[in-house]
Amino acid sequence: MRSRMKEYVILWLLFAIIGTALELGYGAFWSAVGTTPWTYPYSALHHTSWAVFPGWGFGGLVCASVYRAFVGRNPRLLLTAIVPLVLSAAWIVIYSLI
Repeated sequence: MRSRMKEYVILWLLFAIIGTALELGYGAFWSAVGTTPWTYPYSALHHTSWAVFPGWGFGGLVCASVYRAFVGRNPRLLLTAIVPLVLSAAWIVIYSLI
């Protein structure tokens, strides 16, 4: 159980870093080429925000859970997507209240 939790934390961190870097790169690319599709005016990073960092991680965990269920042909593994979905919904609610 402990190694599974460690694996999920590492995956969450990996997806969060990759997602944030891709969003930052995508925004910077469009800023250089033309009009950027979005900006975060109160963020120092301008094209991404640290507030969306956990969202990228939770979204990646949902995708990883669905991928494991399809590859393993085990529909019960789809239940592992519930926890990151609930955590992402909780993060959205908490962030909207701040």
